[in-house]
Amino acid sequence: MKSSKGYHGQPMAPVQYSIIGMCTKVCLSIINVLLGILGFAVVLFGGYGLYLSTVVEDNIRIDLEFLYLLGTNVSGAMVPLGTALVVVAVSGCLGACQENLPLLKLYMWVLGIFLIIEISVIVGSFLLVWKADEVMETSLSRSLVDDYRPSSQDVLDFLQSKVECCGLSMDGYQDYERNPLYNCNDMNQNLQRCSVPGSCCLPPHLRLSAPTISAVISNDSFSCGQGALLLDRGGAQALVYT
Repeated sequence: MKSSKGYHGQPMAPVQYSIIGMCTKVCLSIINVLLGILGFAVVLFGGYGLYLSTVVEDNIRIDLEFLYLLGTNVSGAMVPLGTALVVVAVSGCLGACQENLPLLKLYMWVLGIFLIIEISVIVGSFLLVWKADEVMETSLSRSLVDDYRPSSQDVLDFLQSKVECCGLSMDGYQDYERNPLYNCNDMNQNLQRCSVPGSCCLPPHLRLSAPTISAVISNDSFSCGQGALLLDRGGAQALVYT
């Protein structure tokens, strides 16, 4: 900053020098506005996913594909991530427009942390890719199969019918031995004891092709899965996906 004298010897206003070029300021502002919009979208999307995961579906019909894609765990991570994006965007935009050095330093540090986290995730994904299937299998099996309840059964039924499977681990239909409603434990007095859900059942025309069961098992989906856990894999293949 410096001052000079104008006409008649009157001092002129101090000359202000900008620490950020106009082009840089405009580019940073545009980028951070877009980043803020993205952050708000992520927060809203994640919050909606958490809302859907808590809705009781007595009177509300939820799109199962959409609910499955959201997933409770993903939605829970999206809310803080979106909030962080908004904070970064605001600090970057205000720092650029007002030439506020503390905000610009905060912006720089947060972006650096995000970059380190992103690199760590990428490296970890490459190093642990062989564990990904096992982790997903274990997580989904525990959260959906072991706790097959009205709050989650529609999602699992959708998965099993679309993928044509029964259970979510390598054990197949025997996953339901871990479920308190379906296991064959002597203490289990439920009607579904030793059974699997109807979504595990083969299509009727395939079930009817099994001569040993066509006379004793009806075509309704509950009956076709009844007693499936008492059968070995070869016998269960005539009734349900294994």
